[in-house]
Amino acid sequence: LQIHLREAQLASLAHQLNPHFLFNALNNIRFMIQEDGPRAEAILVSLSELLRHALEHGAEAKTTLERELETLEAYVAIVRLHLEDRLDFRLAVPPHLLPCLVPPMVLQLLVENAVKHGLEPLPRGGLLQVEAREEGTQLRFTVENDQPSHRPEAAAGTPGLGMGLANIARRLQLLYGDRARLEVLPGPSRFRVALTLPKEVAP
Repeated sequence: LQIHLREAQLASLAHQLNPHFLFNALNNIRFMIQEDGPRAEAILVSLSELLRHALEHGAEAKTTLERELETLEAYVAIVRLHLEDRLDFRLAVPPHLLPCLVPPMVLQLLVENAVKHGLEPLPRGGLLQVEAREEGTQLRFTVENDQPSHRPEAAAGTPGLGMGLANIARRLQLLYGDRARLEVLPGPSRFRVALTLPKEVAP
């Protein structure tokens, strides 16, 4: 019973593609079809890739970092449709880490949180950085973004974490126990989230 409960919780937390994001993406594609057909087709391919990854790997406990980055890049391509030159996205991941295992959709959800609460409210947009590095037997990911001067308060009952980040922390607890952690490191103009996982490599 405990195993089935754990699997159900993981599946529920993994399937969290924001309906508002999907609605905006489809609306933007609809308007773009008449103005720029090839670009609309490219964005539709990115959306298809994002949905395929969510369906195929969202219910799995872990996926490779390489596949997770494919999801992330598809998501960023769609966000660019909305933010255009307001988004300065930078990704730094050493190639030798690509076979490592991570929870699916976690990096995408962290970036979505950064876009929604950090960059979207900024009239000029800003910088969004995703970095990964190896620290002994652990992997450390950081997602850092420009943010408004005043951020909304965190969700009740989850000090220091909004609802989306609290759900990610719950997934990490189910998967790794105390071997993983999610740290929120806010600053006056930049918001930073650090994710530390045990280093595991796909067989």
